[in-house]
Amino acid sequence: MLVRYKIPKTLLWVANLLFIFILIFTLFRLATYFAFRPRVFSFENLIPSFLMGIRYDLRWISIILLPIVVISLLPKFSPFYSSRNKKWWTWYLAIITFVVFFFFAADFGSFSYNRTRLDAGALNFAEDFGISVKMLFQTYPMVWLILGLIVAVLLFRWM
Repeated sequence: MLVRYKIPKTLLWVANLLFIFILIFTLFRLATYFAFRPRVFSFENLIPSFLMGIRYDLRWISIILLPIVVISLLPKFSPFYSSRNKKWWTWYLAIITFVVFFFFAADFGSFSYNRTRLDAGALNFAEDFGISVKMLFQTYPMVWLILGLIVAVLLFRWM
């Protein structure tokens, strides 16, 4: 059926990536909910918040995927034009995914330590970067976290 409408492979690929990113972002929200579940709210009470979060995530995912769509309008930059282009786009996605996963992990750590989401207040720790990094390595298993983050991104790139 899709062949009849001549939908470009790039758009199908981006649609699949959209679904994968929505799934990852939603799993992160669910993990945060189950790890730090508020006792006064049930899951049903928080459904509007989850829906608002999905709308917010869709904006970020659109920003991530927009360069692929716009640049691939020129067929020679499409990921399906050559294997070199596909490699370039998968590395682009791997780097972006690394950044996204890094902030997911930082947000999770911030919430477990401060009981607040990651916000601009975290920039206060950048004033004395050395002390902040030392505290991070003393408080969290940073080597394992970074290694897990790299493995997760490489698995995502492989997919």
